[in-house]
Amino acid sequence: MADVNAQFEVLRELRPTDGGERGQFNCGIYLVRDRSTGQVCVQKRLNRGSAGRWSFLREARLIHDNRHPNIIGYIDHSWPRGGPIGSIYTEYCDLGALDSMIIRYRQNERPVPEAFVWYILYEMTKALAFLHEGVVMTPGEYGRWSHVAVIHRDIKPGNMFLSSFEGGYVRCVLGDFGIAMSSDDHRDRSGEMLRDVFDRDWSSPEGPSNRRADVFSLGKVICSLCSLQIYGRYINGADDIPAVYSRDLRDLVDRMMNYRAVERIQSKDLLIKLKRILFPHGQFFKLDRLPAWALPPLEERRRVPRYQPQEHRPFDPYQSWVHRNV
Repeated sequence: MADVNAQFEVLRELRPTDGGERGQFNCGIYLVRDRSTGQVCVQKRLNRGSAGRWSFLREARLIHDNRHPNIIGYIDHSWPRGGPIGSIYTEYCDLGALDSMIIRYRQNERPVPEAFVWYILYEMTKALAFLHEGVVMTPGEYGRWSHVAVIHRDIKPGNMFLSSFEGGYVRCVLGDFGIAMSSDDHRDRSGEMLRDVFDRDWSSPEGPSNRRADVFSLGKVICSLCSLQIYGRYINGADDIPAVYSRDLRDLVDRMMNYRAVERIQSKDLLIKLKRILFPHGQFFKLDRLPAWALPPLEERRRVPRYQPQEHRPFDPYQSWVHRNV
């Protein structure tokens, strides 16, 4: 069967603000187009080697197995036999990364609307609660799936992506699972190579060694949205949030960024708390349309069909050698 890489043509390499920063095994992130359908998606390339192949399969499996509306959508993966580079294909988010939006608000000297801050907090908490506990929640539903716990370990604005959503508001998803670890990885010796690999600027005081560390990092992201501070090392806690924002928001971030991990709120409890705050009458409060200057220029957005995540099927590691439809 043909290698899946031949199915796509490269349109351009994505800048760090478009598609995240390069990691330990990352050989580049590209916007690519399907030669037959014209649909676009993102190709992440990873280098070969025993550690590189292990990292490639781990990341591809984690994205494949954790399908959720607020987690980047898996499309395909391929590692041609004998080739030096493997590829993971995921959905393309046409509005870029959250850190780009923060920079635009900073340049225009405007505060990010509080409603949008709550929206990002709620959407990303849903993603974390699903990764950590298998929890799924909608305004009228709470449930839990059989699930292998995952710690993302790299929560920051550059790994949160925005896309236009037909008939609805901007969609926010969590991406880049390059250093994420499942509970199985923690028990496996192969996970040791990742334990010291993380971004200290956005990490919790104890390091990304537990699920509550992800919650701490998300608290930093919310501080970044409110203070327009794009460097995590300069964010200390809820005191960085300007007084223009509500006390409820500052108090919640304070609980998320508790220095003592054991006293820090967990993602599932945070999700329940947010539901009580945001859905007191079963409906989310009004979200105003974002200003045009807060989004990428129209000429940078590709008005072409985007790949949508496909039907979920069991992960096939051998697909990394020979392409098969998933």
